[in-house]
Amino acid sequence: MTSSHSTLSINTNTTTNSITNSNNNNNNSNFKPNHKAKSSSISTSTNPNQSFPHQSNQHHQSNSDSISSTAVQTPTYSLNNNNSPISPLNTPINTFFNNKMQDDEDNQEKEVEEKGNYKNQTIQATLYILGWYFFSLSISLYNKWMFGSLGLNFKFPILVTSFHQLCLFLLSFVILFVNSSLRPLKNSYKGGNFFKFSKTMLFVDFKFILVNILPCSVASAGDIGLSNFAISLISLSLYTMLKTSSLIFVLIFGLIFKLEKFNWRLIIIVLVMCGSVIMMVDKPEPLKEDDSVELIEEKNSKFGIILVIFASLLSGLRWSFTQILLKKNPYTSNPISTIFYISPIMSIVLFVLGLIIEGWGPFIESNIWEKFGIFKSIILLIIPGILAFFMTLCEFKLLKIAQIITLSIAGIFKELLTIILSFLIFGDKLNFINILGLIITFSDILWYNYYRYKQNEVEGYEKLSSGESDLNDGVEYVKLNDLEINEYNRS
Repeated sequence: MTSSHSTLSINTNTTTNSITNSNNNNNNSNFKPNHKAKSSSISTSTNPNQSFPHQSNQHHQSNSDSISSTAVQTPTYSLNNNNSPISPLNTPINTFFNNKMQDDEDNQEKEVEEKGNYKNQTIQATLYILGWYFFSLSISLYNKWMFGSLGLNFKFPILVTSFHQLCLFLLSFVILFVNSSLRPLKNSYKGGNFFKFSKTMLFVDFKFILVNILPCSVASAGDIGLSNFAISLISLSLYTMLKTSSLIFVLIFGLIFKLEKFNWRLIIIVLVMCGSVIMMVDKPEPLKEDDSVELIEEKNSKFGIILVIFASLLSGLRWSFTQILLKKNPYTSNPISTIFYISPIMSIVLFVLGLIIEGWGPFIESNIWEKFGIFKSIILLIIPGILAFFMTLCEFKLLKIAQIITLSIAGIFKELLTIILSFLIFGDKLNFINILGLIITFSDILWYNYYRYKQNEVEGYEKLSSGESDLNDGVEYVKLNDLEINEYNRS
C-alpha cells in the first residue's frame, strides 16, 4: 500500500512538475492544503483520466502512466510560479489589461497623428488658396488692362488663353526634365537624355489620352471658351448669377464620381450658398430712356443664358475629372505632370474655338502688333501665361489634398472679398439685398468649414474604431479563457 502522502506528477510535452506533500514538508510549509482545498497545481490537460489531489492516491497510481502519455501539449499553470502564464504577475486578465493599455496608447498616438495630418493639410490648403488668390487677382488685373477699352483693347480672350495653355505645357516640360522625381510613376526613364525623355513623356498609351486626358481637356477648354463667349451676349450681373450654378454641378458630379460623400448638410450648404451669391451680386442695371423691353432681352439673349449654364456644367465636369487624374491615375500623380498632359489638348481646343468665335483675321490685324512689335507683343502674352501656370499649380495642389467643393467655395470667398474691397476702397454701392447676401454667404462659408472639420473628426474616429474591433474580440477571448480556468478550479 502506498503512503497517503505520495507524490503527484503531471507530465506535459516539455516538463514534468512534481508536487510532493510529505509530513516534513507540511510541518515547514506556510500553506497546508486539505482534501477540500483547491489544488496548488492546475493543468489544462483535457485527459478524462487525469487525477486531482482530492482523489485517492491508489487511483492516481493506477492511472499515472495514462496521464503521462495522453497529456495535452500545454504548460502546467502554477499559481506559485511567477513565470507561469497565470501567475499573479502574468495572469490572462493582467495580460489583457496590459495589452489594452498598450493599444490605448497606440490609439492616442494615431489620434494625435491624425490631428497633426489634418492641421498640416489645413495649413497647406490655406497657403495654396492664398497663392491662388494672388495669381488669380494678378491675372484679372492684367487681363482687364489687356482686354479693356482703357488698356490695350485686345479683345481676343479665347485665343490669348490658348497661348497661355501653350506656356503651361512648355513650363511643365522644362520642370519635369530638370526634376526627374516629378515625372509620372508610369515613366520608367529617369535619366537626363533630352530625346529619350521627350519620347517617353510624349508617346504614351493612346487609351490613356483618349479616356482620361481628352475629356478633362475638352471640359476645361469648353468652360473657359464658352464663358468668355457668353459674357459678350448677356450682362455681367446675370452672367455672375448664372455662373454660380457651377457649384451645384461640382457637387452633383462629385457625388456621381464618388469624390464626395452624400450628406444632406452639404447639399443644404451648397443650395444656400448659390442663393446668397445671387443676392450678393444682384445689381440691376440702370435703364436709359431709349431702353425698351426688346432691347433688354437682346442684351440678355437666351442663347447666352444657355451658354453660361452649359459652361457651368462643364466646370463641374472639369474639376471632377482633374481630381480623378490627380488622385487615381499614375500618369498624373502630381500637379506638374497633370498640367503637362492636359495643357496641350486644351491649347488646341481653345485655339479652334477662338478661330470660330473671335476669328484669325481680326487677331493678326490688331494694332497691338504695330504698336509694340511682334517680340514685345509676344512678351506681353507670355507674362500672363507664367501667372496662369502658378495659378493652375495652386489649384491642382489644392485639389490634391482637399475636397472638390473646397476650391469652388474658395472662389466664392474670393468674390466676396472683391465686393467688400470694392465697397471700402472704390465706393461701390451695395443695397440691402447685396449686404444680406454677403452676410449669408460668409456665414455659409463658416458653416462649410465647420462641416469639413467635423467630417474629418468622424473619419478619424472611424479609423480608430476599426482598429479597436480587434480589442473587443480579444476581450471576449480572454474572458472565456478566464471562465474556463475558474470553472476548472471549482472542479
